[in-house]
Parts: sequence; structure tokens; C-alpha cells
Amino acid sequence: MAESTRQHGEIVTHHQGEEVHDWDAENKKQPAITTTAVTDDRETRTANHIHVGDAIVDVLIALTPLYFVGFCVAVYHRNGTLANSWTNQAIFQMGKLNPTIFPIIFVLIISKFIKAIANWKLEKGATVGHIQHLLGSRTLVSAIFTPFKLRRFSPLVPLLIIVWTANPLGGQLSLRAVSSAANITTIDTPYIYLSPLAAIDLRALPDFSGDIYNRAIEGAFNTALMSPATSKNGTQDIFGNVQIPMLEHLSLHQSPDSDGWYYTSQRNFTGPLAALAHAVDLPERIQPLYVSITGIPFKPRLSAPPAEGSNTTQLSDYDSKLQAVKHALFGEDVVRTSLQFSMESSYMFSNCTFQPLSFTGDVSYDNVTDARKDNFFNSTTGVVNNTRGFSIAYDSEHSINSTLPRSIGVESWIAQDVGGVEAARTVGTISEATCEITTSYVEAQVFCITDTNCSVAAIRESKLPNRPKEQTALDGISYLGAGLLTDSGEDNLAQFLGYANNTAPVFFRNFVRSTGIEDHGMMQLGPLESYFYDPESPFKASISGEGASSGSASQRPLADIGNDVFSYRLTQLLNTYWLTSVEPFTIINGVDIQGIDNADFLKLSETAGKIYVDKTVLRCHTTFMALLLVISLSLFIVGLITAYLDATRKGPDVLDQFVNSLRHNPYVHVDKMGNTMEDGQDMARRLRNTVVQMGDVQPDSEVGYVAIATPHQNQPVQRLDHGRHYV
Repeated sequence: MAESTRQHGEIVTHHQGEEVHDWDAENKKQPAITTTAVTDDRETRTANHIHVGDAIVDVLIALTPLYFVGFCVAVYHRNGTLANSWTNQAIFQMGKLNPTIFPIIFVLIISKFIKAIANWKLEKGATVGHIQHLLGSRTLVSAIFTPFKLRRFSPLVPLLIIVWTANPLGGQLSLRAVSSAANITTIDTPYIYLSPLAAIDLRALPDFSGDIYNRAIEGAFNTALMSPATSKNGTQDIFGNVQIPMLEHLSLHQSPDSDGWYYTSQRNFTGPLAALAHAVDLPERIQPLYVSITGIPFKPRLSAPPAEGSNTTQLSDYDSKLQAVKHALFGEDVVRTSLQFSMESSYMFSNCTFQPLSFTGDVSYDNVTDARKDNFFNSTTGVVNNTRGFSIAYDSEHSINSTLPRSIGVESWIAQDVGGVEAARTVGTISEATCEITTSYVEAQVFCITDTNCSVAAIRESKLPNRPKEQTALDGISYLGAGLLTDSGEDNLAQFLGYANNTAPVFFRNFVRSTGIEDHGMMQLGPLESYFYDPESPFKASISGEGASSGSASQRPLADIGNDVFSYRLTQLLNTYWLTSVEPFTIINGVDIQGIDNADFLKLSETAGKIYVDKTVLRCHTTFMALLLVISLSLFIVGLITAYLDATRKGPDVLDQFVNSLRHNPYVHVDKMGNTMEDGQDMARRLRNTVVQMGDVQPDSEVGYVAIATPHQNQPVQRLDHGRHYV
């Protein structure tokens, strides 16, 4: 056995059996510290060959960046596919977690790599400053401040800082490499729509048909009158047909653009946007008036690609065909389909002026039709009435050769209480308006944000060479527009004249009686007249009495509403009844594409348009993905290098272990000192219950000596004191 003693700061080793003298104890200057180092009994080891356990752990850690490599490959491969698929939803979830996972993996790999380099440098031989710089630069902040603490600057400083900046960069790249985006596919599609100038079906005339067809017309018309206000004032009617804005009304509230377009959706901003819009003088948003209560039916003419196991010729319904196109092109998960097309349309516009209100002492219905003024226009004026006080006089001589607009007179009779409470009496009143009927030709841009949510976004005067505005559908121009008069043969001309001469009389006669001829009381207007006052609920307004379903107890003469309102609402009524007379079944049920293809007489128009299939897809951002891929592969390579360096390390791991401060420490008393090749981790495990303390190991000396020691009866350790000096 050998025994070592410290004498005056030097360690003196004595062989077993030799006498050890405590010189300092004898001189009363410092205590002698003795440790027993049994070198003969220590286990011996060779230099390490391969650290298999460390290598396995390091390789497993090195594999973790391959997760991001796989993420990049998946994102690149799934680029452009539907975002709501299960696979892509998983990728989006990965993208959300990546900024949390990436810094953990990055710090783990780079920190182990720097330590492995420091161990390798230590075995090769390096300065203390170099090794301490490496060990002190294992975070971005420490990589910046460690050189200042050590007062050591070298090319290694910016290199370490650049490496650590890849940590937050990689986290953001993993988040931004993938996103969802809209992918729009455009399909050129023809659209079929009902032209308001289509020839009125001759079955609507009594000479060609009974009352059945007329009942269909009246049913469609009255259904429109009873429709909710949201459809009357909305972009589509109750049947889903698109409403045409009244150009005359729009032109009063905004100026057209350079191409003559008026827009139905103007600014509707609040807050800062409103201030900005006001500063640049954007036009205010207005609520358009529509030319009728019913809109224009339309439908795209779709050619659905044949789906596997199905016969597309059986897809007669528009929705079925559209869904078939979606499925054939993009599968089931189409986000949105929008439609856009321009169509040429037309409508009758009435410009009315009321005469002064007339009074008559007759308060009965007996001779109400005789109460109108004689010779309303001329001797050729025709008159129709509903036998309940509502009459229309029209010029029966007006034709396609006329150079002036058709004039009509509208009369409405209603009894009214006058004279106050004391002299109250009931008198009859006659509201009489003179109206000029013209044709407005327009071009409308229709846009549907979904398959069934459509509106006219812009409208302007038609640029086509149309007929004079003084000629209307009531003059038979729809017959000419349909191409029915193809030659000057007498039979063909006679048929046209028969159609043209009958159109206005039959139309106005059926129009004034379209809501019925029931007695609604002298103080109430009929539903047709009530529309001018209460367009939202004309039937309810015409019901007299005090019940919950009745309207007001009495109504005012139509002359009280003014010229403009009367003109707009008469325009709506005339166009609504004309559209329902043209084709009531198409108005209600929509365009029947197969019926049109099989019909001998085509009354619908066709225009070119587009279908936009908007789907949300997974979008790979290639630049971000490539940078993330480079960083991830670099981490993988660095991890493998770390595994190699740790596996081939020959000496013990003495860095980053506190227990290594106890190696060969003469102030540490343990039963077994262990092997010099013992790793710090193994040594810490072996000495885990040993008590150590940093303090004064020479408490009785005039000047203290600071060391880490194990408190022992032969090794006193005193806590450090601010009033004591230490060497």
C-alpha cells in the first residue's frame, strides 16, 4: 500500500510500512491532509475503442430530422391536391406542430455536436480558451456573449452564430412551407336564358286555347305578387330567376364608367374604409329597383363527361349535370362553383304622369267605367277594365310602323270620405295617369357566387343594333325577333298581323283581371292597384275589415303616390305579366334544356359564359420547402458525425460533468477512487451518495484554501467567510 500526504502544498507518497510525519502539525502551521490511493487495487482499462451505447443513441437522435425531410417530400408531392383530404389535413396539422418540434431537435443535435467537437479537440490538444468557447456556445445567446466573456475572437464566432440562427429560421420555414390556396379552373359554357322579347305563346289568346293556359299565367303572376319582399327586392325572384335592374333608376344615382356600365354593388364601408372611400369620392351603394317581380330564367348548357358506371344521357336535371362535371373534373370535394355570363335583355318601361284627381258623386260600381273622360286618346282607343274600378285605355292603332311611343291611360276608382266629422260624406275619386310605353334594351353581366346565388353585377345600354325604343313587344316585335316572319308571303304576313293586332288587347284585358274581379268594397283597391301602395303584400292590403289578415280600413287614391313611384311599379307589373305570359312554366320550373332541344319553336336565347370551379388546395411554397430540406439534411449529417465522434472517443467524457472536479482531488476521501478511464457519468452514478462541499479546507491557517472536499474528521471544511482571505 502507498500513502500520500500533503506537506507545505506538496504531495509526498510513502510506501506501506513507512512512518508518516505530520510536519505541519508539529509546527502548528497547517493540518496535514491525507488521502489513501490504493493504486495496486484499482481496475485497469485500455483506451476506449467503440462506445456502442452512445453511438446508438446518437444515431437515433440523428434520424429525427428525417421527419422534416419526409414532411417536405409529402408537401411537394401533394402540391395542388384538395386541401380537405385526410392526407392533406394531416400535413396541415404537422405544419402547425413543426415550429414547436424543430427547435427541440435542432438544439439537441447541435449541442451534442459542439460537445463532441470539444471532446475531439481535447484529445487532439487544444487551448483552454478554444474548448471553453465551444462549450459556452451551445445556444444563440451564449454564442454571442461567450467571446466577450473569454475575450477571444476568431472565425469560429460568426460561424457558430450563423449555425444557431438556423434554429428559429427552420421553425418558421416548417410553418410556411405549406398553406392552403384557391385554385380556379375555368370552363367555357354556353348559357340558355328566356328572352323577354320571345313571342308570346298563342295559347294565351282565347282564339287558340281555353282558360287552362291563362290560369297557368295567372297562377305564376299571382304567386310572384304574393312572394316575400326579400325576393321582390332581391337579386333573384322566388323561383331562382335572376332579376334585371332598372337602368332608368340606376342612372339617376350614379354615373357610368368609360364603357357605359352601371354597377349594382357600390361601396358599403364603415370606419377607416368609409373615410378612404369618401376621400376618393367612390359612389354610394344604392338598392336597385328591378324591372319586374319575376326574373330571367337561365341555365348553363353542360356537357357532362361520362362517369364510370353511369350514363350521363340520363342526367336531364341541371344540378345533376353540374355535379357530374364537378365530380369528373375534381372529385366530390369542390369548394365552390361560380358562374359568369353576359346576356342581352329588354323590358318595357312606363313613364307616367297623373292628371289632377277627379271626383264624382257616384259611389257605386254601376257606371264606374263611364266615369272616365271621353275620348281619352282618340276614337280608336281601346278600353279594358276589371269591372271593379280599374281600367286601362290603349291605342289600338299603334304598330311597328309608329314613330311615337305607345300611350296608355290608367284609371283607378275608389270611394273616399271627405268633409270632416260634421260634414262627412263619401265621394268617388278617379286617379288618371297617362303613360308612354317604350322598350329598353340592356346588356347585363350576371355573376353567381354559388350555383344558386346569382345577381346582375353590372348593366348598360345594349350596344347591338336593336329596334327603335318606340316599338314594344305589344306591337309584335317579338314575333319578328323570333324569326317567324321569314318572307313576304300573304299567309305568313296575315299570321303576323293577326298576332300583332291581338297582342295588346288580349294582354291588357288579361292583365287588369289577373288578380280576380271579386268585389273588394268601395273603400278598397284591388290587389293589382294595392301593389302601387304596398308592393310587399298587395293581397293583404286589398282585404277590407278588421281581421288579422286584413289590410288598412281604407286606402288612398293612386294619384297620391306620385309620378315616379307609379311609373316604376307599373313597369314592374307590366313586365312581370309579360314574362309569365311568355312562358309561365319556364318562369316557375326553370329552363328545360332537353325540352328546348326537342322543341320545334325555340323562344330562348343563348350566350357564351364561363363556369369557375374554385377549390381549396394544398400549396407547396418551394423556396421555403427547399431551405427547410437543406437544414434538415444538414442536421441529419451533423447527427451522424456526432455519433461517429462519440463512438470513437478514446478517453473518458470529462466535459459538462461536475463530478470530474473530484478526479485526483486530494481533498476528497472515498473508499474507491475508481479508474482514470471512468466516464464522468459513471463516476457520478458511483458517488451519487457522497457529500461534497466547496469551502475552506485549511480553516485553522492564517490564510484559507478553497477547494471541493468531502467533510471528514481528518478533513475539516469550513464555509467561506467574507472577512477571511484565501489563497
